Amino acid sequence: MLSAWKPKALLWEHDFQQGNLARIRQVPVTRMRRITCAPVGSASRPWFDRQNGQIYMAVNYPGKLAHLVSIDLQSGAMKKIAPVPSPGLYYVTSLAYDDSTKTLFASTHNTDWRGLQSIDIHTGRTKELMKFDRAGNLVFNHKDRAIYGVQTMSGRSTLGRIPAPYSKWQDLYTLPFGRDFSDLDISPDGLWLSGTLSDIQGRQKLVLFRIADLEAGKMEFKEIYEFEDNPAANFVFSPDGKYLVGTSYYTGVSNVFRISLETLRAEILTNATSGFFRPLPLSGDSMLVLEYTHEGMMPGMVKIDTLADVNAIEFLGQKIYKRYPQVESWMLPPPSKVNLDSLQVTETRYKPLKELKLASAYPIIQGYQCYAAVGYRLNFMDPAGLNLLTVKWSFSPQPSLPLKQTVHLAVDYSLWNWNFSANYNYADFYDLFGPTKFSMAGYSFSVKYNKLFNRLSPGKSEFYVKLTAYGDLETLPFYQNIASDYRNLYVGTLSYHKSYLRKSLGAIEPEQGYDWNVYAITSFARETFYPQLINNFDLGFLLPVRNSAFWFRTSVGQSFGESDKTNSYFYFGGFRNNYLEYRSAQQYRDMSGFPGLQIDQISALNYGKLTTELDFRPIRFRKLGLLGFYSTYARFSIFGMGMFTNIANDQPQRNYFSSGIQLDLELVMFSLLKSTLSFGFARAYGPMAPLDQFMISLKL
Repeated sequence: MLSAWKPKALLWEHDFQQGNLARIRQVPVTRMRRITCAPVGSASRPWFDRQNGQIYMAVNYPGKLAHLVSIDLQSGAMKKIAPVPSPGLYYVTSLAYDDSTKTLFASTHNTDWRGLQSIDIHTGRTKELMKFDRAGNLVFNHKDRAIYGVQTMSGRSTLGRIPAPYSKWQDLYTLPFGRDFSDLDISPDGLWLSGTLSDIQGRQKLVLFRIADLEAGKMEFKEIYEFEDNPAANFVFSPDGKYLVGTSYYTGVSNVFRISLETLRAEILTNATSGFFRPLPLSGDSMLVLEYTHEGMMPGMVKIDTLADVNAIEFLGQKIYKRYPQVESWMLPPPSKVNLDSLQVTETRYKPLKELKLASAYPIIQGYQCYAAVGYRLNFMDPAGLNLLTVKWSFSPQPSLPLKQTVHLAVDYSLWNWNFSANYNYADFYDLFGPTKFSMAGYSFSVKYNKLFNRLSPGKSEFYVKLTAYGDLETLPFYQNIASDYRNLYVGTLSYHKSYLRKSLGAIEPEQGYDWNVYAITSFARETFYPQLINNFDLGFLLPVRNSAFWFRTSVGQSFGESDKTNSYFYFGGFRNNYLEYRSAQQYRDMSGFPGLQIDQISALNYGKLTTELDFRPIRFRKLGLLGFYSTYARFSIFGMGMFTNIANDQPQRNYFSSGIQLDLELVMFSLLKSTLSFGFARAYGPMAPLDQFMISLKL
């Protein structure tokens, strides 16, 4: 339940905001005719196809994957054109439109290094034009058929163009450090390029560049208007080219303004209560706007009409400052206080190994088998984080342990794609909390090389090779309950991973796509190899019910080793969550997971495993908890799995089945520290009598 004072604070803030709304409504509020039946969530810049009466834009709303749509201006009917696989949170994608060829141009990889693609509005067919251009704020010029945009690289913003056939970026003007250029548009006659120029002091000016001058290398621009201490956004040319129309928080609410290019005077066109965004004039007397709602942007039409005056709202922060002026001292100095000219900058070759220094050191507690161990941890790193060295040692003085197993040491070093590690009686903190154990007697040395081929969301592909030497083993690596046939063992692993995972707005985790992992593993002992192949493939689908998904998760494995050796087998069983965790809360999805049975209870020389999983829409909480400790959502999943083992070999063929549920509750402490509290239950069936298993786990 909430603390006693919080409802009063909420009521006070509610009354304060109602007072602001009443102040706004003292002047008639602008009326808007809604076009669509429901909000469209986040939205890109809209474009108007006058010939077909269609609005084109990118949208991203809960329960649907982000996509490009056409919206009929009269009926409001929405039609999906093409997906937007990697949307930005608020702007979705940077969008430009060529009306003559009915082609949309959109930025790709909007959360990473952006690229460029074209989309045919009739077929939805997409074509990659540039894999990397790192450009946004795209706009199409009908006169020279080039795309103009702003490229961000190395802390600098560069205005440039991409001429047909749209495969090469051309720099036009690189802004001085500390300045940025955004919200580009091109006049109907194709002669002028407008935009918002921002500087480190927070000033924003509307400026005009003559395109011919830019192409000739002249960097002069014409200043149109400066909004004093208020951001200007999304200014575009009117159809007749006489005005720039956009939005500003001049009154404290996002309203639409227009600037006359002849008189350079600003006129306010709307009086909004929740705010209008991304205005698009369609004629001399009407324009499209996006109205803010708690469910996202709502497209609508408003009349273009200048207003004599509107009332500004009162700012809560200003009221607090007037009453408590000391809060000003709580603020960090603004960037404008930094004298860039006086900064001393030197250039020299950076050597990560030479820069490696002690970053932190602290005592630690670890778990080894069933015992606690105390020790110390040292963390070394270079300022750029290119190489990391971790040293952990601990001691568990237990009379029941052999003397040589009372000391624990772990050294891990990473540099670029390489990782080197050495362990002696490896111990782990999370072994203190639950059934899954990571500690292992003996020593090991490993080297791993990882190569990332693609990391551009939503796709990912990577490869790694790892070689490990084990000595003085008692149990098999990765299988805590299986005794090793060999004291010394050498293991080599090749792995390839490829995924394409997407999620809609409001999702907790990926809801659609595929995730593929393939492993080739071989162990070597006493001049004998024990090879294994594993193929894991997951396929998910977003359901019509908002933020609900259905998954098929498959795993197939084949061992080619001798059937009388333990390291030839695969082992399965358990939810595999510890009571206190750092890994994913859904450990039952792991290849070795099989809820209802004990860890490593099932053994097989080959197997085929299928899991079906239904993830329901998360339930969001507004008032569950205390000020410093509360819950944000609960998510419920049900799953069923079947596994067929020892097919066509000399071992007894056995089939196993399991069904279960899991409830995940996100907990937040001090508004920053997020954890997941999970509860699970499963029942397993097979050659044995039905077995039940309960699970509780807190993921930090």
